Amino acid sequence: MNDMMAKVIQLTRADKNALPLVGKTTKLGEEFGEMCEAVLLMEGLIRYKETIGTPLEEGADIMLMVLDILSSCYPNHSPERLVADLGDMVAAKTKKWQTYMG
Repeated sequence: MNDMMAKVIQLTRADKNALPLVGKTTKLGEEFGEMCEAVLLMEGLIRYKETIGTPLEEGADIMLMVLDILSSCYPNHSPERLVADLGDMVAAKTKKWQTYMG
């Protein structure tokens, strides 16, 4: 997974037509909205849409956008360092989360 995330960072950094950071965060909001719609559709709470991705597909899109945004926020970090730092942060946040979950 770490290699794949580093590859995503490399790809986003090579994109000559990349959105500016504010555009990337707006795109993340759009992807989150699509995930919300996918969950609503899965739960049978909306019926007017037929071609929505699954929550898994939309979750993957969200993860890609987060990596893209972090890559822009930390342009001097190598992809490998950024992925390692993100892993460390997720581990730290997981410990904090566990205290809330009991």
